[in-house]
Amino acid sequence: MPLSKALCGRSTAKNAKNKDLASKDSVLSKLDEILVGIGKYPGKKELMEDAFRALLRAKPELKMDLAVELYKKKEISLSKAAEISGLNVEDFKELLRERGIKISIPAIPSEDIDKEVERILRQ
Repeated sequence: MPLSKALCGRSTAKNAKNKDLASKDSVLSKLDEILVGIGKYPGKKELMEDAFRALLRAKPELKMDLAVELYKKKEISLSKAAEISGLNVEDFKELLRERGIKISIPAIPSEDIDKEVERILRQ
């Protein structure tokens, strides 16, 4: 077989594969519009929530990564992070230690402590 014919054949196969990938990308980019449009979801928000829930069920390790990142950014408490990760608080603390992340203990303002002590003493 001549080299030019062999190269054309490969090129055609490669082009077909690229067109197929482009077609898949096109469908994926319109997926939300399609599913909302045919009434499977009331809106894009609900579709995305469902998709993320399915992703986290399929890849539970992502829950741990998500919980760790939210905790590192101080967006959630230690107990909430443990809950999201599916671990108990002590196991989540161990996970943080393994990843080299310091456990932060939120400071309680002294005024709040004084008020709470007064409230308890009045009872």
